[in-house]
Amino acid sequence: MGRPKRPAPSKELLIDLYINQQLSLKKIRRYFRADHRVVHRWFEEAGIPIAKPGARMGEVNGFWHGGRSITPQGYERIAEGHGGKLAHRLIWEQHNGPIPPGYVIHHKNHNKLDNRIENLEMLTMGEHTKLHHKGKPKLRKQRSGY
Repeated sequence: MGRPKRPAPSKELLIDLYINQQLSLKKIRRYFRADHRVVHRWFEEAGIPIAKPGARMGEVNGFWHGGRSITPQGYERIAEGHGGKLAHRLIWEQHNGPIPPGYVIHHKNHNKLDNRIENLEMLTMGEHTKLHHKGKPKLRKQRSGY
């Protein structure tokens, strides 16, 4: 006797997650903590087609939204190759050329989604760290009492 069938989420929820929010099947599996076979069965029973590996990607796909997403850290990522590039770095490079090693691109107004060139500046890692820790107490290493 096998395990009882897990109840499927509503078709509307599956469509929202897969099409509107564009979550991958892997993320949907994690969301529901379900086996991939169970998730595939839900989609099949709901009549929702699943994109096959090698399916049309980018602008030729009907679900294309310009290839933009927001990272967990709040930066805009633009699809380019495998994984994409952070928008503020891409925009800086388009206007000023490559970013040298040891440098970062800083948002002057601290709004990570404001990628206008006039809001971006290149700083060394040290300058950037000092700027973001201005006014915060310095952490000192504890000295042993010996």
